[in-house]
Amino acid sequence: MIHQIGIYGWGGPSYYYNLKDKIVYRGMSYYLSPDRQYGYTIVNSPDKGNWQGYSLLVKETSTGEIRELIRSNSRWEGLYWLDSKRLIMCKYNSTAKQNELLLLDAAAGSVKHIAYGSLKGFDPAHREVLFVYNEPARTPYIMETATGKIRKAVEQELKRFERQYTSYGERVPTNLDASVLEEWNPQIVIRYEHELQVGDTKVPLPFTVKRGGTLYIPVQPLLGGLGLQLGEKRGTAAKYNFPLLSKDGLARTELTPNNSIVLAGRLFTTSGVLQSLGYPNVRVVAAQTKQISPA
Repeated sequence: MIHQIGIYGWGGPSYYYNLKDKIVYRGMSYYLSPDRQYGYTIVNSPDKGNWQGYSLLVKETSTGEIRELIRSNSRWEGLYWLDSKRLIMCKYNSTAKQNELLLLDAAAGSVKHIAYGSLKGFDPAHREVLFVYNEPARTPYIMETATGKIRKAVEQELKRFERQYTSYGERVPTNLDASVLEEWNPQIVIRYEHELQVGDTKVPLPFTVKRGGTLYIPVQPLLGGLGLQLGEKRGTAAKYNFPLLSKDGLARTELTPNNSIVLAGRLFTTSGVLQSLGYPNVRVVAAQTKQISPA
């Protein structure tokens, strides 16, 4: 069932239309697991100066926690929810120089190699995956995702793995008169994933993310929310340096790849950096804030 329509871009928050409440949201959107316990989204994630990298972020809907599950400099060729928490992915392995199949566990945060091969389809009704090994014959195999059992596919089974396309009804007429069409001004709601709390100060955040066990906080909202000052970038893309100063300018630190990351076009840093600027008791919680833009 389709719950929302939008732009699932690679750059972070975007606009999407929720079919249930008929509201346009600006924020992170996710491909949810069958029982909606977890969702994933994909964002740009440069690595060592390579601006073509991508990160797969997973969100636990009950807690609002977002963490990076895998990062790669090559796009994946297939990605499917197998059940409430597990994903199967096909991506290019630059070390092995061939495609590989990976099993991702959103709950455990684990990534497991299955085989070197390519995904050819997924049957959500039977929860089975069609794939081929990286061998000349490209013989199709089926993996039962519940048990992990693998068998050779027979010709009669292949059709159910073909991608199904949804029909959206009648074609739109080509002779419409735009001047007589009703103007639609939907309500737009800006959704924040998290909120930073320092004493009585609350700063809404687009999202925070855990990478390797460290929580990273976007810097831009802190400039207005806490009055921090961000200087001009120095260095290169791989070895950047941003001066970051406290509101009064008395405390200063340098944001480098050692204490910050660039994700979805945003600069993120840690609570340890904020502590060095005079904020020892920083808390990040699931956001309660949303902002309604005028129609």
